[in-house]
Amino acid sequence: MEEWLRVKSHRQIGNKIFCMAMESSKISQMAHSGQFIHLLCGKEYGALLRRPFSLSSIDKKKQEISIIYRVQGKGTQSLCRMEEGDKIHALGPLGQGFFLNPTYKNIAVVGGGMGIAPLMEIIKYYGGRARVYLGFGEQPIEIEEIKKYTGEISITVEKGNLGKKGFVTAGLAEQWKEKPPEIVYSCGPRSMMKEVASICEKLDISCQVSMEERMGCGVGACLVCSCKTKKKDQKNLYSRVCKEGPVYWREEVIWDE
Repeated sequence: MEEWLRVKSHRQIGNKIFCMAMESSKISQMAHSGQFIHLLCGKEYGALLRRPFSLSSIDKKKQEISIIYRVQGKGTQSLCRMEEGDKIHALGPLGQGFFLNPTYKNIAVVGGGMGIAPLMEIIKYYGGRARVYLGFGEQPIEIEEIKKYTGEISITVEKGNLGKKGFVTAGLAEQWKEKPPEIVYSCGPRSMMKEVASICEKLDISCQVSMEERMGCGVGACLVCSCKTKKKDQKNLYSRVCKEGPVYWREEVIWDE
């Protein structure tokens, strides 16, 4: 689906990290947690290709969607200059989202760095039923927003003093063995998700991961985002993250490449 979105707000939430909210009468009504949109960031500096952005917020009543992104290339450099009232062209919602179950009473969310973006809607959906584990290089983001929905948050950082020192996966096996969640949702660096999936496999816990492969077309035509998987009825060793993903069950991903 194509739609012109109007920027409602655009704020900086960290070092080169922004959150942009956009009016959307169409995509907002169809979108699901874990899906993404493809934005045409502008023609400046040759930024002609669309860029994929996970939906960090979906508000059907307000007809509003949001993204969280880091400025790191020509496309996002152009995007960060957009102001309230500006319009941007989008394709979406794209990809396969997370499986949400209203009967779950105990779930865990594990996010690393910018991987927090597609997990925000999950935290809002489950609220106090969610145990949230977040890992950052140095600067945590959106913590106050998350605290509006759940108080059970663990923050780890590799540098600085804004959380526990270490890796977000440290100690998860012991905690979950004592109090296993019904399902774990994860997004972040591949090594982190691999460890989360391994812990869940050993403890026989359901787990979904959102893969962050580099994308080109966003609609499954260019095969840039191919990922080794073993999905049911899959005809070959690879699936397209933009089409069959970005969300997969842990047992569907071939982690060792």
